[in-house]
Amino acid sequence: HEYRLRHRDGEYRWLLERGAPFHGPDGAFAGYVGSCVDITDRKAAEEQLRLALAASQAGVWSWDLVAGTVAWSPENFLLYGFDPSRGQPGQVEWESRLHPDDRWRVTQAVQDALEGRTAEYRSEFRVVHPERGVRWLIGLGRVERAPDGTPIRMSGINLDVTQRRETEARLQQAQRVQSVGRLAGGIAHEVNNLMTAVLGFGSFAIRELEPGHPATAEVEQMIRAGERAAAITRQLLAFTRQQVLRPARLELNAVVRELVPVLERLLGAEHQLVLRLGTGLGDVQADRGQLEQVLVNLALNSRDAMGSGGTVTVATEAAELEAPAVGRHPGIELRRGRYLLLSISDTGTGMDEATRSRVFEPFFTTKPVGQGTGLGLSTVYGIVKQSGGYVWIYSELGLGTTVKVYLPTSEVAAPAGEPAAPHGEVPGAQGELVLVAEDEPTVRGLTRRTLELHGYRVVEAVDGRAALELLEDLGGGVDLVLTDAVMPDLSGRALGEIIRARWPEIPVIYMSGYPGTEVVDRGLVSPHAPFVAKPFTPEAFARRTREVLDAARS
Repeated sequence: HEYRLRHRDGEYRWLLERGAPFHGPDGAFAGYVGSCVDITDRKAAEEQLRLALAASQAGVWSWDLVAGTVAWSPENFLLYGFDPSRGQPGQVEWESRLHPDDRWRVTQAVQDALEGRTAEYRSEFRVVHPERGVRWLIGLGRVERAPDGTPIRMSGINLDVTQRRETEARLQQAQRVQSVGRLAGGIAHEVNNLMTAVLGFGSFAIRELEPGHPATAEVEQMIRAGERAAAITRQLLAFTRQQVLRPARLELNAVVRELVPVLERLLGAEHQLVLRLGTGLGDVQADRGQLEQVLVNLALNSRDAMGSGGTVTVATEAAELEAPAVGRHPGIELRRGRYLLLSISDTGTGMDEATRSRVFEPFFTTKPVGQGTGLGLSTVYGIVKQSGGYVWIYSELGLGTTVKVYLPTSEVAAPAGEPAAPHGEVPGAQGELVLVAEDEPTVRGLTRRTLELHGYRVVEAVDGRAALELLEDLGGGVDLVLTDAVMPDLSGRALGEIIRARWPEIPVIYMSGYPGTEVVDRGLVSPHAPFVAKPFTPEAFARRTREVLDAARS
């Protein structure tokens, strides 16, 4: 028997008392013999263990295999969602809480431990909690055995590891993003080289054809195909956050209102567009073109989810991301503060958890083959994240979908954005000699033809080493060097550094199929060096050439 006794120092001590009757030689009862042990320290240690388990929310269980009874701690009842007042759940009730896809694996792990095939019980599995939904638990246990090896008791703990699993899933997602980013950069480099030639020579072909020529339409189709390929590359780069954004201070409601005609055309007459725009919201700092792309992509997704008929609602309001939001999205580093919330809701079919967990992955789509690239929502994700915001999807089967985009507010005045590229006649050459260093023959030919059409004299080099030899032969007598950033033997950056050291008066423009951010991150070009991204149009390329030459003279 365990009980407390007041000590002479005034404190209560825990005692464990054991006793048994004893009998005399004649078998008659003679009295009791027993012992009394101070177990105060053991009781304190047990209380500390209880508090530790409660703090960790670990559920403790013990299965008496001889008596066939199971004892659960209060925390274990909470983990499974059972009511303690209804008594200990039996095996059938326990198994009913296990996720159907994990049930056999968990029960087999228990059996393996009991039969000695494994040294201990260990299993990570899902339970279907009646109030909290699907939760991840890890179960750990050991088997006590009689001297003959027969199992007599199995005891262990359960821990809720849902947050850890969600964090791991986000890490895996981030690693996939990183892998796709590396792949996208390489694709961009190669595709943009090819599209530079397609768009450039296509532009030249259009110029050469007489008005009304039957081949004009075919060449225009070729150019549109090239532009489409370049657009897909840009979508990949948006997902991996490698696009060059031009953020400006924007009134969110104004952007939405001005895009209404476009959205209504995309949705069609059978779908209704509803606006619920808040007042006095302030501005956001974002790239207008990319923000419009977010709205268009989300509207298209809503349209496809609804089929014929339905309503798309675009709403804006001010929002605060504070402690409760951090709790709802564990594993995400949220910057607390004021945001503008842009939400797009539809009355479509909605989606299940498995689909919802993958919607931001590139190339993932539920549409039939040929009806989507699988880049729409991944593009939205990349644009929002690169803009310093957050995006979450809420959806249930049969109840439609809501996408919430949180954009940081513009607390400080910002310029209205970069000026649009000028149009009209491109200023021609003033007798300048330009050295073109490019290892891709088609791009080198296009660059030469573009420059010559605008009056420049051109000399070519097939790589960086050949360019350096030409410069030495000419005594540095060129007005500008145009070099690809990635070339064998001597890279564009290495060539530029040699030119800066030996002929500092010669300006250098770098070209690359890698996007502007990645070409800097890879160390291919210094951050402030003049740069032209491929693919480019002949007019834009000639204009950039003139700008750099004029800046060098001034």
